[in-house]
Amino acid sequence: MELTAVPRDVTHSIDELRMLAEICLLRLPIREAESRRAARMRTMVAAATDLTRALGDHTHCMLVNCQGSHGAGDLELETERLHAAFATYCDVLRSVAKEHRRLLEAQEEREVRRRA
Repeated sequence: MELTAVPRDVTHSIDELRMLAEICLLRLPIREAESRRAARMRTMVAAATDLTRALGDHTHCMLVNCQGSHGAGDLELETERLHAAFATYCDVLRSVAKEHRRLLEAQEEREVRRRA
């Protein structure tokens, strides 16, 4: 089974992961902005949870199949699921990092205008 809607190549950068850590530790004074940040973090955690589950399932199936006996699990299917979960994680990560970058740039602009 191939999940054709998923891109063949998916990546993330260390900068995006660092941005995620920064956003996670951030607390915003405006309730609406903080609620949005917390909701985005819950979306990120859900994607990470799915990735963790897919990695565990894939690893278990791989381990069973590489020990000399073929298990009942479908390693090809688990591989596709792992890839799909990783793609989703990377998409959400990229989206969260992009949104945060926009907020930081807007904040920097406001600071520059305030100083002028």
